[in-house]
Amino acid sequence: MIRRLIMAWLLACLWSTSAAAATVQATVDRSEITLDDRLVLTVSVEGGGGEVDVSPIDDFQVISRGSRTNVSIVNGRMSKTISRVYDLVPKREGRLVIPPLPVQVGRDVLMTREIQITVAQSRPGRDSGRDVFMEASVSSSTPYLGEALIYKLKIHRAVEIANAGLDNLEFPGFTAKQSSEQKGYQTVINGRRYMVTELVFILTPLKTGENQVGPAVLHFDVIRRGRRGRSPLDRFFMDDPFFSRTDLEPRICRTEALTVQVRPLPAYEGPDAFSGLVGQFELTAELEKSTIRVRESATLVVTVQGHGNVMDAAEPEWPAPSGFKVYRDAPEDEITLDEKGYHGKKVFRLALVALAEGDCQIPPISLTYFDPKRQQYVTERSGAFKLRVLPAAREETPLVVSPSTRESDRTVVDKQKVEFLHKDILPLRDDLSALENRRPMTPFLFFLLFGLPMVLLAIGAIVLKVFRQELGVSKRMAIRAEEILKAASGRASQAEILSDCMKALTAAVYSRVKRQGESLTYEEAEELLRSNEASPDEAVQIRAFMERIDHALYGGLSLDRTELEATVQETRQWVSRLCR
Repeated sequence: MIRRLIMAWLLACLWSTSAAAATVQATVDRSEITLDDRLVLTVSVEGGGGEVDVSPIDDFQVISRGSRTNVSIVNGRMSKTISRVYDLVPKREGRLVIPPLPVQVGRDVLMTREIQITVAQSRPGRDSGRDVFMEASVSSSTPYLGEALIYKLKIHRAVEIANAGLDNLEFPGFTAKQSSEQKGYQTVINGRRYMVTELVFILTPLKTGENQVGPAVLHFDVIRRGRRGRSPLDRFFMDDPFFSRTDLEPRICRTEALTVQVRPLPAYEGPDAFSGLVGQFELTAELEKSTIRVRESATLVVTVQGHGNVMDAAEPEWPAPSGFKVYRDAPEDEITLDEKGYHGKKVFRLALVALAEGDCQIPPISLTYFDPKRQQYVTERSGAFKLRVLPAAREETPLVVSPSTRESDRTVVDKQKVEFLHKDILPLRDDLSALENRRPMTPFLFFLLFGLPMVLLAIGAIVLKVFRQELGVSKRMAIRAEEILKAASGRASQAEILSDCMKALTAAVYSRVKRQGESLTYEEAEELLRSNEASPDEAVQIRAFMERIDHALYGGLSLDRTELEATVQETRQWVSRLCR
């Protein structure tokens, strides 16, 4: 017990000494940037590990880039430095500040120093000559309140990029919905070919007046492959992707903020109620029957369809005819969102139950909406319907048989005598012989029947365990990677395909290091491969590829079908290489 207390006291002393000796330092790669650049912030903790709190940073968007560890030995004394690396994206121009950051080292909190950064305006006129740039546009800069407008963001890239993510894409004063249909195509600008990814958002103004859209900020890394080496041997292996070197060059680009002036709807003075719909719509009504009887129902089907906020359509107001009870069903809608906005239809069904006979006139139904193209209110009307109600059908009176009913008026029921066949059932025994004991079971037979299932289960478990041991962890993880890749080929959505690619790469890395696992980050993948004496270039390449998939999966960047197929193919190549 005393030995344990002494050891605990020594560990506490060593821990407090290392915490007290720890120092922190924050550095940046440059102090002057433009809005098109991003800053690299490094927070180093020398003499111990620590947790950095970057929440005080308000003037920049913070993107974590992981950590690195440096161990040095000078004059026989070893020192360890852990550095946290962050990318900082400026939110505005001017003189911005990185405030002192708290770093938790053990029980102590150490502070970094304040750093001032000068951010200049982006240099105009460089889009056509850049490797990557963006363009933003809206279908109308002066929409009406409630009118849907199209916001298009085109990302042009002439080089291969990774770790792309959209930030600061905000739509204050609008409801925003991204269209599921995304375009990917090629274009040529000033003789240079670009791959273009087009993102479409449907915006609906919520308030009048001036509103700002954006700016959108795209942060990414440009992939530089196959740099020329210094020797003929380096140049020989340069074209082989296994031996080529991959460098990531951080970049950033942004769009200009767009100003949208939302106009209020003009005053409405029509006789019918305004439905609140803004767009182009049609109204149709249909009565399923023209003749019914009292207490029967006829269904009136009202359909509102067109372009605009059709999802907000309510049942058109109309005076219900007298002599009817109206029952309303839940409305049905078929609404589609694409690059042209919302369009579809909404169907209302009303059951009219007749309470009295006679000829009735169903009044017409009207729908009033605002058409932004014509800049006026439009009223759609259905025709009137005639409905004839006939008397109710005569109900049959059930026959009641009483003792006073005459024999001729009674319903004769031919009863069949119940017979006991005694052929298809076991004989019933009601005497004391039924309680006779059967032949007793021997103890050996009882324990044999009771223990046999457990013995068979144990033998099966041993065989399965031996089979798994013979199969090996590496082989099992390789099989799992192949199965996941096979499933990815049949996926439809981008998220499912990229998720399967990430799982397959994780299983392949575990197969390479002969370990079993389910999840893995790209930093851990690189460390595992390096610890398994893998090629440093191979470890860096697999990390870059997994990081690219991770950012495409969670960074909001959409890939077209060609890019997804290329990603699956490259994943298959990596799985084959790691599992061989």
